[in-house]
Amino acid sequence: MKKPKVSFGPTGFSRPSPAPWRLSGVATGFRWAEGPVYFPAGRYVLFSDIPNNRIMRFSEDDGHVSVYRQPSMNSNGKHH
Repeated sequence: MKKPKVSFGPTGFSRPSPAPWRLSGVATGFRWAEGPVYFPAGRYVLFSDIPNNRIMRFSEDDGHVSVYRQPSMNSNGKHH
């Protein structure tokens, strides 16, 4: 099954303030994820996977999700 194209930057959708961004459809398998924070220069999103003590990175370019930092000291999505 092909992953849907997701875009967070200027060519993608804009986040209505103050509504939070949702990770729905971007990645699965996380019990408790917080964040996210978008880095437009790198076109990626970081979010915390708190129970697994890691910060995940979603690449807007290819839709790839990878571990950004582990251990993350159980970061809660606010201090990356």
